[in-house]
Amino acid sequence: MKSRIMTVLTIVGMFILFSSSVYAKIVTGGAKVGLNMAKPYGEDVEGMGGGADICYKMGLCTGGFITLSITEMFALQPEILYTQKGIIWEWEENDTTIKWIQNLDYLEIPLLAKLLFPTRGMIKPNLFVGPFIGFNIGAKLKAEIDGSTSPEVDIKDAIKNIELGLVLGGGADLDLAKSGITFDVRYTLGLSTFDEYERDIKNAVISLMVGYSF
Repeated sequence: MKSRIMTVLTIVGMFILFSSSVYAKIVTGGAKVGLNMAKPYGEDVEGMGGGADICYKMGLCTGGFITLSITEMFALQPEILYTQKGIIWEWEENDTTIKWIQNLDYLEIPLLAKLLFPTRGMIKPNLFVGPFIGFNIGAKLKAEIDGSTSPEVDIKDAIKNIELGLVLGGGADLDLAKSGITFDVRYTLGLSTFDEYERDIKNAVISLMVGYSF
């Protein structure tokens, strides 16, 4: 498993270096932070919750990025993000609200292809799409009964170490004199199950992000 991870990281790193040294005309970097709204999908999601309602789980997404501008209308943007996903199952029992909350933490590496729309003003819109690889770095489960929360239980052994998927979205860059502010809305779709027992349950996350580039 470790050898496969190192192979993937090596390929991504070589691709980034090659792109930046040979093709990129402008290279910028920056940091971003945002809010996640996670709600998994798959045939076995409802079954795992025993028919309970599945709610959006809020979380944090933050990290850094490098933008490699190939042409005026196209760029590559590799990112490294810490992102929180998971599930909330909620149901009523004897007038009591019960929740099962699964918290999943990932180190995620997207490689985005960005279509840029040049404008005369300071605001430059864009669309982007690209694959990602995610590494699970934490998984815990807790219960909440009428606002009272139980201790968390570590469930990392039940979660796959690696997740593969696709990112797509759009945003806008605000060009300042020597820096910039970025905004984007993205949908991160897991294409592989994160369940170690191979049940069909995949992550899906909507993220609202803001960043600063320099």
